[in-house]
Amino acid sequence: SHSDTSMVTDLEIFTDRGEIVVSLQGARFSMVDAEKFTRTPRIPHDDDECLFDITWKAPQSAGQDAQEELLKGQFVLVSARPGVICRTLSLESSRCVTMPAMSDALQVIGRGGCTDFVFDASSVHESSVDALEDLRQLYEALLALIGPSSRTSSGLRVLIITEGTQAPRLSLEESEPAHGGLWGFARTARLELPHIQVACVDLTRSVLRPSDAGSDVGAAEATPGAAPGTKDLPAFVWSEMDVALRQEGMSAPRLNILKTSHRPLRLTMRRPGNIMNLRAEVQVERRSPDMGELEVRVEAVGLNSRDVLKALGHYPEDSGDIGNDCSGTVVNVGGIR
Repeated sequence: SHSDTSMVTDLEIFTDRGEIVVSLQGARFSMVDAEKFTRTPRIPHDDDECLFDITWKAPQSAGQDAQEELLKGQFVLVSARPGVICRTLSLESSRCVTMPAMSDALQVIGRGGCTDFVFDASSVHESSVDALEDLRQLYEALLALIGPSSRTSSGLRVLIITEGTQAPRLSLEESEPAHGGLWGFARTARLELPHIQVACVDLTRSVLRPSDAGSDVGAAEATPGAAPGTKDLPAFVWSEMDVALRQEGMSAPRLNILKTSHRPLRLTMRRPGNIMNLRAEVQVERRSPDMGELEVRVEAVGLNSRDVLKALGHYPEDSGDIGNDCSGTVVNVGGIR
């Protein structure tokens, strides 16, 4: 099937000998704005502007008008702890249609009345693969509802809830990086399917309150007791799209140029358990190489699977800094006078 702006087709790619190397069924192609790919990025003039860092800051107010608009309508909540989620996120339980599994939620799509879908992935699935499969099925159902050729806002929104996947104020005990891939799914979906809004909220066990850990109440019976600073959370979620909720309040990611006034730098891991904790810091100490050692001016560093395991705190032993694979120029040889 096809329209002026999109096409759904089966695709097969062959070698010159007629052997199939790729087979895609139901591949969906959509027209994109060419200007997004022709904009010339700003080229940094200073080496210090070639490094970037993500910092988490308190989001700015979305305004009263946005808050009122974002609090309307019924929503479907897929969760094993609906009362806790409604209370923690200040969601109105009277507007909540609770489903214990995504398969149940898919049954109500198309009946009308609900335009918001909240997926509490951390309570429904331990496996990130199963959580991603649920999201894939949800998107397929929503696309079937609005039609593959839609290029305008559908009014549909998906909120993904994870627990312990993002860096700000996250202890090693609360770190659960398995569902971090759901945030990557959301970013991809925003680019490829802009007519469906998707946002992410990351929680921690301390935000969910220890008293809630062993039990849950029905969504309709949820009592006041929201996490700190969640009064404007609904408005912030849909204006920021990525929000981390901690005991200290809400924060959203910002990409900043990492300013460093000295050289050389070193890649460090302040706290293992989350790859977002990788930081480029000024290397203060510099010593002359001993006999059998070389000093190398590093031009490029490669991260391999061992470095990823070390960053996540899964490597069995401490074997030095991250990024031992590198290329550069030898500037000093130990033992040579």
